[in-house]
Amino acid sequence: MNIHAALLEAVLKLNSDEIEYKKQREVVANLLLKAMKTNQVTNLARMTGINRTTIYWLIHTWSTQDENGSPRRNTHKG
Repeated sequence: MNIHAALLEAVLKLNSDEIEYKKQREVVANLLLKAMKTNQVTNLARMTGINRTTIYWLIHTWSTQDENGSPRRNTHKG
């Protein structure tokens, strides 16, 4: 395999992995939001190993649901 083909293959895999990574962030953010209804953020941080600030950031940035479980509009990912 020449360098160009290898490079293109690696870039395609990277792009695919990045899309899956973003999907998983949404899943985690939505589950954290749901878990916050019955658990304190401090306990979630201990359980998951994710610090509290990051939990709030994940929910604010990546959750596709609001506090009632309804879909959010105008979600910003970044």
